[in-house]
Amino acid sequence: MSKHSKAWFKTAIIAVTTAGVLGATAPAFSATAEVSGARATTHSQDKGVEVTDTRMDGFNAYSNFFVVGSNTRHRIETQEGKNSSARSGTWSSGIEKLRACTNVPLWPDNCSTYENVS
Repeated sequence: MSKHSKAWFKTAIIAVTTAGVLGATAPAFSATAEVSGARATTHSQDKGVEVTDTRMDGFNAYSNFFVVGSNTRHRIETQEGKNSSARSGTWSSGIEKLRACTNVPLWPDNCSTYENVS
């Protein structure tokens, strides 16, 4: 290996290592709740909720969530089947907790436990 190739290789290794370390230490701004067929995550630095239908089962996915400082339960629901999503607006106070559910008509819905965001 030539001297020029060794220098280039060394620079490439340092760049890849640095990118990996920076990526690993970047702050994560989302909480997630998941159940078979549904995944709910926070968005916009934990100020809103997005729910995704993760299964081709014929059932919509939804999320129940609470906003910090309020005891009103909010709900968003998908409508288009697998891989469809629904997204809430945002609240300046942020999301306190959320859960993911599969809407099963005439049967009890399959829901995760509530996940605290903070």
